Amino acid sequence: MRLTLRTMLAWLDNVLDPADAELLGKKIDESTFATDLVQKIRTVTKKVRMNAPKLDGKGLGSDANTVAEYLDSELPQDRVGDFERVCLESDAHLAEVACTHQVLTIVLGKAAEVPPQLRDRVYALGTGERSTPVAKAAAPRPASTAQPATAGDDQPLAEVPDYLRSGRKEGVGKWIAVAVAVVLLLAIGLRLLGPFDGSHPIAKLLGGGQPVVINPPPVIPAPPVPTPPPPVPVEVPPPMSEGDGDSAPMPMPPVEPMPVRPAVPAPPVDPPATPPVEPGPMPVPTPAPVPTPIPAPPIVAEPKPPADEVKVASFLSDEQILAHFVAADGEWLRLPPRAILTSGMRLVALPTFRPQVALASGVQITLAGDSAVRLDPPGESGASRLSVEYGRLLVVTAGGAGAQVELDLAGVQGLATLIDADSVLAIQVKRYLAPGVDLKAGPPIPVVEIFTTSGRVAWHEAGQERVEIPPHHVRVYVGADPAETLGPFASPEWIDAKSITPIDRESSLVLEEALAADRPLVLSLLEKTQDRRVNVRALAARCLAALDQFDSALKELSDQRQYSFWAGEFAALRHALARSETSRTALLETLERLRPAEAAEIETLLVGYSSDQLVSGSASELVKMLEHDQMDVRVLAFQNLFAITGAMEFYRPDRKPEDQKPAIANWKDRAAKGTINYKSPPSPIDAYKPLDKPADGTVPRPT
Repeated sequence: MRLTLRTMLAWLDNVLDPADAELLGKKIDESTFATDLVQKIRTVTKKVRMNAPKLDGKGLGSDANTVAEYLDSELPQDRVGDFERVCLESDAHLAEVACTHQVLTIVLGKAAEVPPQLRDRVYALGTGERSTPVAKAAAPRPASTAQPATAGDDQPLAEVPDYLRSGRKEGVGKWIAVAVAVVLLLAIGLRLLGPFDGSHPIAKLLGGGQPVVINPPPVIPAPPVPTPPPPVPVEVPPPMSEGDGDSAPMPMPPVEPMPVRPAVPAPPVDPPATPPVEPGPMPVPTPAPVPTPIPAPPIVAEPKPPADEVKVASFLSDEQILAHFVAADGEWLRLPPRAILTSGMRLVALPTFRPQVALASGVQITLAGDSAVRLDPPGESGASRLSVEYGRLLVVTAGGAGAQVELDLAGVQGLATLIDADSVLAIQVKRYLAPGVDLKAGPPIPVVEIFTTSGRVAWHEAGQERVEIPPHHVRVYVGADPAETLGPFASPEWIDAKSITPIDRESSLVLEEALAADRPLVLSLLEKTQDRRVNVRALAARCLAALDQFDSALKELSDQRQYSFWAGEFAALRHALARSETSRTALLETLERLRPAEAAEIETLLVGYSSDQLVSGSASELVKMLEHDQMDVRVLAFQNLFAITGAMEFYRPDRKPEDQKPAIANWKDRAAKGTINYKSPPSPIDAYKPLDKPADGTVPRPT
């Protein structure tokens, strides 16, 4: 038996055969991941305040029908892996699936027991001829035979399980409410009789008609007087307000009721009065907590981040997506608008999005599409520092001339100075994967292109002399070769937001609304890969590939509905092979997991073919793959042929090969003639167009 989430739930709910349960239990004990997952399931199902998915939720993880199909083993096999991944990444979805499985086990594990009386009563509904059985069934039993109702001679009626009884005990809440109301009414009535002190009627009643001094005031000592003759024992009322000529030598000043305790036998008061005890005396007045000349408490400053986490930038865009990785949670999250950025943060811009970041040194950058940068602490000069791993970005000033930024461009380090207020710098960093190379031979070649679109820009490379890059010129670094400045050229098209196709722009708006800042990006994007719109699914798959999640992009190549978007997904997968060792490893591992039989062929097709390989026979092998029985192999073979020749020959990889014999024959004829080859050799440097200035000589500022 395989160890999956579904079999693990069955093992937890004890619905497997003993032999299968024992076998699966051993597998769980041998797997650390499975053991941790079992503990996680038990933990999330006991959380009291666990949020549940919406009842009308959409998407792979939120649709109740998907959960039902999964538990009923009706979910298509190609979606099971994605659904289980959603459950593993979200506690709410994992708890929903586990609890639903447990409830179904309880409900379906015991057949419903229907008493004969109830069955007869239901059958008799609406029929007059069955009235006698109804009357008999409804007749009350004698009080002397009050026994539990039974479904037969010895079979008890089905009772409500204990887990459904919790929280439903009748009468307790009602009596508590009544008791609280009575106490409140009693307190209000007592307060209306008088204040809660010694003069209250209840206090007098308890004190035998005398007011009970609850908190006696401090005794004011009387002035010294001559010793009077022994007074005749007379019952003197305690609240004396004026002296008596026969018993007191001098009149007493009017005071509040005093604790006079004459020597009379057994006064009807509780224990004899004693000097004020700890609970009784009124608190000694103390200075109120008002502004006083005492020293103010020390101001607790906002905790300073460590030296490697200094506030260095802010996120400007409201409707653009910029992702950052939270190591503590192990999740990719979307940055909220106006977020403060600290040094050490790694930021990734998703395809088709153009987020903007303002650096502390007065420089503003725009990440154009699939890009990754890292914010570094400021240098000794005070200029902002930025490391660009890969991608495209625009660097402009925030309005002032002379703004600077230190850049690390895939190992090329230097200081860029925007001399003019309208200076614009377009930078592209990539790693060039030459077609046909061996991935194990070494890392791809780093390529850096620094293009000045307008204004004056100075570039001071570390250890080199400062150079000025004229407008519409590009400074190029290819591997270890010396840098060179080329131009003039027209500005690259990607610097303008209008270069994004309308369909990608529409898809971006849909994703932007669906990706919340408080929810893992991968989970939200996985749900959008099930969107009914093919363009949204395609862009979501490309965004997942930018975050090193390649399952969706690889599966898109086998979906004939995604025909129009295969070129973009092919480019995204090929880019992942080159951009970093981490991305390449993740892609190849995903390929081995999803397509173990064709993994080698697909890897070769993603790397491509060199001119020498095509001449030596790879062109014929490439054409032969157009007849492969797997659609994704045909798609990648066709994308290679189209990239090499620019021709299509009316071939459709989404159709069966036997239905495209004429198109395949045309490709075979090309291979036989040796015309399947590059018109111009592949180059690590982008092809720039000649500069075509407008009549007035001005150049529009990029967006």
